[in-house]
Amino acid sequence: MLEAARAIALAEGWSNVTMRKIADRIEYSHAAIYDYFENKDVLLLELVHEGFRLLEADLKRARA
Repeated sequence: MLEAARAIALAEGWSNVTMRKIADRIEYSHAAIYDYFENKDVLLLELVHEGFRLLEADLKRARA
């Protein structure tokens, strides 16, 4: 789900990420996504958190 959301955001921009587009990309019903994420904002916030975790890991490797 997060990978699909990221791909859509990169291709079309954050404002064009929808639960329905994510569902279509991963071949789920859009309702099923709500079992994992309360809404689009929660899903996008998780993407931001993931980005910061990846950045932190890169910075640690660069310092080593």
